[in-house]
Amino acid sequence: MKKQSSDTKCDAMTKGPKSHRCKNTGIFLVGDGEHFLCYVHWQNWYEDRHGTPPKEPWSILAFPVEPDVEKLSQKAITEIRKHLREGPSASQPGHIYVFQAVHDDIKEMYKIGFTTQGSPEKRLEQWPGSILVDSWETPYANYTETLIHLFLQFWRVYRFVLYAAKQKPGQHKRYISVWYEEPETLICKALPKDSTWIPDNLCGTTTTTREINVKTKKEHRYDYEKEWFLCEYKYITHIINGILKGIHNNANLKHWKDPFVK
Repeated sequence: MKKQSSDTKCDAMTKGPKSHRCKNTGIFLVGDGEHFLCYVHWQNWYEDRHGTPPKEPWSILAFPVEPDVEKLSQKAITEIRKHLREGPSASQPGHIYVFQAVHDDIKEMYKIGFTTQGSPEKRLEQWPGSILVDSWETPYANYTETLIHLFLQFWRVYRFVLYAAKQKPGQHKRYISVWYEEPETLICKALPKDSTWIPDNLCGTTTTTREINVKTKKEHRYDYEKEWFLCEYKYITHIINGILKGIHNNANLKHWKDPFVK
């Protein structure tokens, strides 16, 4: 692929009596560098050239894992396609990590993030009451985390932070959890009716209230965390290892997009 000039717009012309140059940003250089096309016009070019619509980006890049299209939202699938087509913008060495909260009421709840601050153990120091489950080194930490979160988005949750009675803040963190894609839905069927850490007005509730609803940003009372996933750990490691391998196999940034233009 030849290096593109400072003009970043797609150079395709729209069809119709009022034809004009496409206003979208170009992504792919095709035809030995003759054309710089956006995703839509690249699809048309690909089909004209090969006689068939392009395969999914994860197939074109031969990723070892594929997103679960039966469970993931269309928005998540669209974002996955976009990130896989564009590839990582630059190297950002760091680690992917998986944490668990020691006192968590839900045993298959995992926090997945990345750090460029040194070792995952150093990042763990910022999360009192947590344990490191596993970590992976990668030259594209932020990009890798983004893909992992998107591939696992169906299992992602928001967690409102509360604390157990007579415990110092950070020593015994507890959570009220709701689904990321359905933030009005509690993870459990109902909050405990008798609890030392759930406010009286929330005890026994079966639905979210304005105090624990991420959509009422100015009214919810508690901080929330959003990098948590309720999922079998075996599937989590399957996704993480597959994404890491897929990125590694395509990691030469100079040639990342080549499979899309052949």
